[in-house]
Amino acid sequence: MRRAHFLLLFTLVAHSLFGSGSDALSMALKLVSDKKHDEARLELMKLHEKDPANIDIHYALAQAAIARNDPDDAIRWAENCAHSDAMSARYQLTLGDAHGMKALRAGLMEKLEAAKQCRIAYEKAVELEPANSRARRALAEFYWQAPGLVGGGKSKAYIQAEALCAAKPDDGIRLLTDLYFKEQRYDDIIKASLPFLEKSPDHTPTLWALARACAQSGQQPEKGTAALKHYLTLPPPSKAPAPSHVHLCLGQLYEHLKDFSAAKAAYEQALQLQPDLKPAAEAHARLSPPK
Repeated sequence: MRRAHFLLLFTLVAHSLFGSGSDALSMALKLVSDKKHDEARLELMKLHEKDPANIDIHYALAQAAIARNDPDDAIRWAENCAHSDAMSARYQLTLGDAHGMKALRAGLMEKLEAAKQCRIAYEKAVELEPANSRARRALAEFYWQAPGLVGGGKSKAYIQAEALCAAKPDDGIRLLTDLYFKEQRYDDIIKASLPFLEKSPDHTPTLWALARACAQSGQQPEKGTAALKHYLTLPPPSKAPAPSHVHLCLGQLYEHLKDFSAAKAAYEQALQLQPDLKPAAEAHARLSPPK
Protein backbone atom coordinates (compact mmCIF):
# COMPACT_ATOMS: atom_id res chain seq x y z
CA MET A 1 0.00 0.00 0.00
CA ARG A 2 2.75 2.45 0.93
CA ARG A 3 4.56 1.85 -2.38
CA ALA A 4 1.33 2.21 -4.38
CA HIS A 5 0.60 5.46 -2.53
CA PHE A 6 4.10 6.76 -3.35
CA LEU A 7 3.63 6.01 -7.07
CA LEU A 8 0.29 7.80 -7.11
CA LEU A 9 1.79 10.78 -5.27
CA PHE A 10 4.79 10.76 -7.61
CA THR A 11 2.50 10.86 -10.66
CA LEU A 12 0.54 13.82 -9.29
CA VAL A 13 3.63 15.75 -8.21
CA ALA A 14 5.46 15.04 -11.45
CA HIS A 15 2.52 16.23 -13.52
CA SER A 16 2.22 19.46 -11.54
CA LEU A 17 5.95 20.17 -11.65
CA PHE A 18 6.91 19.06 -15.14
CA GLY A 19 3.69 18.67 -17.10
CA SER A 20 4.18 21.84 -19.07
CA GLY A 21 7.97 21.48 -19.42
CA SER A 22 10.20 19.28 -21.51
CA ASP A 23 8.35 16.59 -23.45
CA ALA A 24 11.31 14.28 -22.99
CA LEU A 25 11.28 14.78 -19.23
CA SER A 26 7.53 14.25 -19.10
CA MET A 27 7.91 11.01 -21.04
CA ALA A 28 10.66 9.80 -18.68
CA LEU A 29 8.48 10.57 -15.68
CA LYS A 30 5.63 8.63 -17.28
CA LEU A 31 7.96 5.62 -17.44
CA VAL A 32 8.53 5.95 -13.68
CA SER A 33 4.82 6.06 -12.93
CA ASP A 34 4.37 3.02 -15.22
CA LYS A 35 7.05 1.18 -13.14
CA LYS A 36 9.38 0.87 -16.13
CA HIS A 37 12.29 1.74 -13.91
CA ASP A 38 15.27 0.73 -16.08
CA GLU A 39 13.92 2.59 -19.08
CA ALA A 40 13.12 5.62 -16.95
CA ARG A 41 16.60 5.80 -15.47
CA LEU A 42 18.19 5.46 -18.91
CA GLU A 43 16.09 8.29 -20.35
CA LEU A 44 16.67 10.54 -17.34
CA MET A 45 20.42 9.99 -17.48
CA LYS A 46 20.41 10.94 -21.15
CA LEU A 47 18.67 14.18 -20.22
CA HIS A 48 21.16 14.76 -17.41
CA GLU A 49 24.10 14.34 -19.78
CA LYS A 50 22.63 16.98 -22.07
CA ASP A 51 21.79 19.39 -19.25
CA PRO A 52 23.78 18.46 -16.10
CA ALA A 53 22.86 21.64 -14.20
CA ASN A 54 19.10 21.19 -14.61
CA ILE A 55 17.86 20.67 -11.06
CA ASP A 56 14.46 19.45 -12.23
CA ILE A 57 16.24 16.47 -13.78
CA HIS A 58 18.14 15.85 -10.52
CA TYR A 59 14.83 15.90 -8.66
CA ALA A 60 13.27 13.50 -11.13
CA LEU A 61 16.27 11.16 -10.78
CA ALA A 62 15.85 11.20 -7.00
CA GLN A 63 12.15 10.39 -7.24
CA ALA A 64 12.83 7.67 -9.80
CA ALA A 65 15.45 6.09 -7.51
CA ILE A 66 12.96 6.02 -4.64
CA ALA A 67 10.38 4.41 -6.92
CA ARG A 68 12.79 1.58 -7.77
CA ASN A 69 13.96 1.13 -4.15
CA ASP A 70 17.49 2.49 -4.65
CA PRO A 71 18.07 4.68 -1.57
CA ASP A 72 21.75 5.42 -2.18
CA ASP A 73 21.09 6.80 -5.65
CA ALA A 74 18.07 8.69 -4.34
CA ILE A 75 20.17 10.30 -1.59
CA ARG A 76 22.80 11.35 -4.13
CA TRP A 77 20.33 13.20 -6.34
CA ALA A 78 18.21 14.55 -3.48
CA GLU A 79 21.29 16.00 -1.81
CA ASN A 80 22.13 17.79 -5.07
CA CYS A 81 18.66 19.31 -5.02
CA ALA A 82 18.85 20.32 -1.36
CA HIS A 83 22.25 21.94 -1.86
CA SER A 84 20.95 23.87 -4.86
CA ASP A 85 18.04 25.34 -2.89
CA ALA A 86 18.33 25.14 0.89
CA MET A 87 14.89 26.76 1.25
CA SER A 88 12.94 24.10 -0.63
CA ALA A 89 10.70 21.95 1.56
CA ARG A 90 10.00 19.48 -1.24
CA TYR A 91 13.70 18.79 -1.70
CA GLN A 92 14.04 18.17 2.02
CA LEU A 93 11.03 15.86 1.93
CA THR A 94 12.54 13.82 -0.89
CA LEU A 95 15.86 13.67 0.95
CA GLY A 96 14.04 12.48 4.05
CA ASP A 97 12.19 9.83 2.03
CA ALA A 98 15.50 8.58 0.62
CA HIS A 99 17.20 8.38 4.02
CA GLY A 100 14.09 6.74 5.46
CA MET A 101 14.20 4.08 2.78
CA LYS A 102 17.88 3.46 3.55
CA ALA A 103 17.11 3.16 7.27
CA LEU A 104 14.69 0.34 6.51
CA ARG A 105 17.27 -1.61 4.49
CA ALA A 106 20.65 -0.92 6.10
CA GLY A 107 22.63 -2.66 8.83
CA LEU A 108 22.41 -1.44 12.41
CA MET A 109 24.99 1.36 12.40
CA GLU A 110 23.99 2.65 8.96
CA LYS A 111 20.34 2.33 9.99
CA LEU A 112 20.81 4.65 12.96
CA GLU A 113 22.63 7.29 10.90
CA ALA A 114 20.10 7.08 8.06
CA ALA A 115 17.21 7.44 10.52
CA LYS A 116 18.89 10.50 12.05
CA GLN A 117 19.34 12.08 8.61
CA CYS A 118 15.72 11.26 7.75
CA ARG A 119 14.53 13.09 10.87
CA ILE A 120 16.75 16.09 10.19
CA ALA A 121 15.43 16.41 6.62
CA TYR A 122 11.78 16.09 7.65
CA GLU A 123 12.22 18.59 10.48
CA LYS A 124 13.84 21.00 8.04
CA ALA A 125 10.91 20.57 5.62
CA VAL A 126 8.45 21.41 8.41
CA GLU A 127 10.56 24.38 9.47
CA LEU A 128 10.54 25.71 5.91
CA GLU A 129 6.82 25.11 5.31
CA PRO A 130 4.93 24.73 8.61
CA ALA A 131 1.60 24.31 6.79
CA ASN A 132 2.89 21.59 4.44
CA SER A 133 0.61 18.63 5.19
CA ARG A 134 2.87 16.00 3.69
CA ALA A 135 5.85 17.28 5.65
CA ARG A 136 3.90 17.25 8.91
CA ARG A 137 2.59 13.72 8.25
CA ALA A 138 6.02 12.42 7.24
CA LEU A 139 7.59 13.81 10.39
CA ALA A 140 4.76 12.52 12.58
CA GLU A 141 5.10 9.05 11.09
CA PHE A 142 8.86 9.16 11.67
CA TYR A 143 8.40 10.17 15.30
CA TRP A 144 5.81 7.42 15.77
CA GLN A 145 7.94 4.61 14.36
CA ALA A 146 11.46 5.63 15.38
CA PRO A 147 13.03 4.84 18.75
CA GLY A 148 14.06 7.63 21.11
CA LEU A 149 17.69 6.88 20.30
CA VAL A 150 17.28 8.63 16.95
CA GLY A 151 14.79 11.25 18.10
CA GLY A 152 11.51 9.37 17.85
CA GLY A 153 8.62 9.56 20.28
CA LYS A 154 4.85 9.23 20.11
CA SER A 155 4.28 12.45 22.01
CA LYS A 156 6.23 14.27 19.31
CA ALA A 157 3.96 12.74 16.66
CA TYR A 158 0.89 14.12 18.41
CA ILE A 159 2.48 17.57 18.52
CA GLN A 160 2.80 17.46 14.72
CA ALA A 161 -0.83 16.42 14.37
CA GLU A 162 -1.99 19.25 16.63
CA ALA A 163 0.11 21.77 14.70
CA LEU A 164 -1.41 20.56 11.44
CA CYS A 165 -4.89 20.81 12.93
CA ALA A 166 -4.20 24.48 13.58
CA ALA A 167 -2.69 25.14 10.13
CA LYS A 168 -4.90 22.91 7.95
CA PRO A 169 -7.80 21.48 9.95
CA ASP A 170 -9.00 19.06 7.24
CA ASP A 171 -5.59 17.40 6.99
CA GLY A 172 -4.80 17.74 10.67
CA ILE A 173 -7.89 15.93 11.93
CA ARG A 174 -7.13 13.07 9.55
CA LEU A 175 -3.59 12.74 10.89
CA LEU A 176 -4.76 13.05 14.49
CA THR A 177 -7.40 10.33 14.18
CA ASP A 178 -4.95 8.08 12.34
CA LEU A 179 -2.61 8.32 15.33
CA TYR A 180 -5.44 7.72 17.80
CA PHE A 181 -6.45 4.57 15.92
CA LYS A 182 -2.92 3.20 16.30
CA GLU A 183 -3.47 3.20 20.06
CA GLN A 184 -7.18 2.32 19.92
CA ARG A 185 -8.00 5.64 21.58
CA TYR A 186 -11.63 5.51 20.49
CA ASP A 187 -12.82 8.02 23.13
CA ASP A 188 -10.38 10.59 21.80
CA ILE A 189 -11.40 9.94 18.18
CA ILE A 190 -15.04 10.56 19.07
CA LYS A 191 -14.19 13.66 21.12
CA ALA A 192 -12.11 15.11 18.29
CA SER A 193 -14.49 14.18 15.48
CA LEU A 194 -17.83 15.43 16.79
CA PRO A 195 -16.93 19.15 17.15
CA PHE A 196 -14.98 19.06 13.90
CA LEU A 197 -18.01 17.67 12.04
CA GLU A 198 -20.20 20.43 13.44
CA LYS A 199 -18.08 22.85 11.39
CA SER A 200 -17.33 20.52 8.44
CA PRO A 201 -20.24 18.05 8.26
CA ASP A 202 -19.25 16.67 4.84
CA HIS A 203 -15.63 15.81 5.69
CA THR A 204 -15.71 12.17 4.64
CA PRO A 205 -12.45 11.02 6.32
CA THR A 206 -13.74 12.22 9.69
CA LEU A 207 -17.20 10.75 9.14
CA TRP A 208 -15.53 7.42 8.47
CA ALA A 209 -13.19 7.76 11.47
CA LEU A 210 -16.12 8.53 13.77
CA ALA A 211 -18.16 5.60 12.46
CA ARG A 212 -15.23 3.18 12.88
CA ALA A 213 -14.50 4.40 16.40
CA CYS A 214 -18.13 4.02 17.45
CA ALA A 215 -18.38 0.57 15.83
CA GLN A 216 -15.18 -0.74 17.39
CA SER A 217 -15.82 0.69 20.85
CA GLY A 218 -19.58 0.34 21.07
CA GLN A 219 -19.77 3.95 22.24
CA GLN A 220 -22.36 6.38 20.87
CA PRO A 221 -23.50 4.02 18.09
CA GLU A 222 -26.29 6.39 17.13
CA LYS A 223 -23.67 9.05 16.31
CA GLY A 224 -21.62 6.54 14.34
CA THR A 225 -24.64 5.32 12.39
CA ALA A 226 -25.71 8.84 11.46
CA ALA A 227 -22.15 9.65 10.39
CA LEU A 228 -21.87 6.56 8.22
CA LYS A 229 -25.25 7.05 6.60
CA HIS A 230 -24.22 10.60 5.69
CA TYR A 231 -20.85 9.32 4.48
CA LEU A 232 -22.64 7.01 2.03
CA THR A 233 -24.39 9.99 0.42
CA LEU A 234 -21.09 11.73 -0.40
CA PRO A 235 -18.30 11.10 -2.92
CA PRO A 236 -15.70 8.80 -1.30
CA PRO A 237 -12.47 10.34 -0.03
CA SER A 238 -9.01 9.60 -1.33
CA LYS A 239 -7.79 6.27 0.05
CA ALA A 240 -11.41 5.37 0.73
CA PRO A 241 -12.22 2.12 2.52
CA ALA A 242 -13.60 -0.72 0.44
CA PRO A 243 -17.42 -0.48 0.17
CA SER A 244 -17.68 -3.94 1.74
CA HIS A 245 -15.90 -2.65 4.85
CA VAL A 246 -18.24 0.33 5.03
CA HIS A 247 -21.26 -1.98 5.14
CA LEU A 248 -19.50 -4.24 7.65
CA CYS A 249 -19.05 -1.19 9.88
CA LEU A 250 -22.69 -0.24 9.42
CA GLY A 251 -23.72 -3.73 10.48
CA GLN A 252 -21.60 -3.48 13.62
CA LEU A 253 -23.20 -0.16 14.49
CA TYR A 254 -26.70 -1.59 14.02
CA GLU A 255 -25.75 -4.47 16.30
CA HIS A 256 -24.72 -2.02 19.01
CA LEU A 257 -28.14 -0.36 18.54
CA LYS A 258 -29.74 -3.83 18.82
CA ASP A 259 -31.36 -3.41 15.40
CA PHE A 260 -30.46 -6.94 14.38
CA SER A 261 -32.49 -7.10 11.18
CA ALA A 262 -30.77 -3.97 9.85
CA ALA A 263 -27.40 -5.37 10.98
CA LYS A 264 -28.01 -8.62 9.13
CA ALA A 265 -29.00 -6.73 5.97
CA ALA A 266 -25.81 -4.64 6.18
CA TYR A 267 -23.70 -7.79 6.55
CA GLU A 268 -25.47 -9.32 3.54
CA GLN A 269 -24.61 -6.23 1.51
CA ALA A 270 -20.99 -6.47 2.62
CA LEU A 271 -20.86 -10.13 1.54
CA GLN A 272 -22.42 -9.35 -1.82
CA LEU A 273 -19.61 -6.88 -2.40
CA GLN A 274 -16.89 -9.17 -0.98
CA PRO A 275 -17.98 -12.79 -0.49
CA ASP A 276 -14.76 -13.75 1.35
CA LEU A 277 -15.05 -11.01 3.99
CA LYS A 278 -14.72 -13.24 7.06
CA PRO A 279 -15.88 -10.80 9.78
CA ALA A 280 -19.09 -10.11 7.84
CA ALA A 281 -19.68 -13.83 7.26
CA GLU A 282 -19.19 -14.62 10.95
CA ALA A 283 -21.44 -11.77 12.06
CA HIS A 284 -24.13 -12.75 9.57
CA ALA A 285 -24.00 -16.37 10.75
CA ARG A 286 -24.28 -15.25 14.36
CA LEU A 287 -27.49 -13.37 13.55
CA SER A 288 -29.00 -16.13 11.43
CA PRO A 289 -31.17 -18.71 13.19
CA PRO A 290 -29.92 -22.32 12.92
CA LYS A 291 -31.60 -24.37 10.26
